[in-house]
Amino acid sequence: MKRTIAIVLLLAMLFAFAACGEEDTTGAPYGYKLASNTEIVDYFLYVPESWVVTSATGTTMAQVSLADASSVVVTNHSAADVLPYSDTKKTLRAYLYGNEYAETEEFSDAFLTGEGYLGRLVSLFDTVTATDGSVSTSFKLVSQPAFLTLKKGEKEIAAVKLIYTAILDGAEVEQIMVLSYEDAYFYNMTFTCAPDYYADLVEVFNGIIANFRFEP
Repeated sequence: MKRTIAIVLLLAMLFAFAACGEEDTTGAPYGYKLASNTEIVDYFLYVPESWVVTSATGTTMAQVSLADASSVVVTNHSAADVLPYSDTKKTLRAYLYGNEYAETEEFSDAFLTGEGYLGRLVSLFDTVTATDGSVSTSFKLVSQPAFLTLKKGEKEIAAVKLIYTAILDGAEVEQIMVLSYEDAYFYNMTFTCAPDYYADLVEVFNGIIANFRFEP
């Protein structure tokens, strides 16, 4: 009997050591895994464990599965033509709409055709022709841009969130874009899925946003 108990205790210890060896060291929340290569980029992007990471270089990309291309992509770049302000929200407005609109808090449809990033983004999508022959962009904002915060250690970094639908190469897509500015770089986190999948994935997308953080 004592021998049996000793064997059981030994097995329990071995399993405990094995579990410790497999402990996650990336800081990933439960049910998530690290998608970004933190030796190359200065942010932590966590995605659900079942997702497939397809790029972890200067651009981080992960998708739901090889069969489902619903995805998240993070890129970063500098923008020398945008005047950085001490207020990050002003910098983001200048980037989105143009430097002259850094102080503008009200959204205008004119920004969709302006020279800022938003105007350039809209131009990437397909146009649609109405029955009267008029041509317009397929890009439609679901809600006006709204500010949120991302984490960097104990600090909070301002970011702006856009939700929109559009047609790209003939396919209708729904996207959530989160833009942030940190340490002289703009970061673009974009979620893409077909409209039919959006209701099922929006909370997953929001969870990825909530867990995203910059390296302290």
